[in-house]
Amino acid sequence: MTCYAVDARDGAWIVQSQVSLVADASVGLPSEVDVSPDGRFVYAAVRGPDQICVFSTDAGKLKRVAEVPCGGEWPRHFTLIGQHLYVANQRSHNVVAFLLDPDTGVPEPTGHVLETPSPSCVFSFFPARTV
Repeated sequence: MTCYAVDARDGAWIVQSQVSLVADASVGLPSEVDVSPDGRFVYAAVRGPDQICVFSTDAGKLKRVAEVPCGGEWPRHFTLIGQHLYVANQRSHNVVAFLLDPDTGVPEPTGHVLETPSPSCVFSFFPARTV
């Protein structure tokens, strides 16, 4: 994964940092990448090892924080809603909920799993609210 910045003088892309999502690139297929709302963390779903990779964005450089099992097989998509991350696992037919640690950004399973046939996308039409 490559982190870019834009040169303020001419608008050109500048490579800030590059990191591998998995140790063996031949076994991992990235499916979704997103940035936390506060910009402190980058999340990437990787099919094959079936995990969510977490990176911090210290000083514009990506630093690996954790690799967390996605709670199923073949994470196709995920979404960040408030302090939660929801992963659509296509081949295990479920959507798994995680709570994001506010300090480390690491997702922790909540135990909430929605069984649904071959989910390929999760998103919210409405802003998150506290129940």
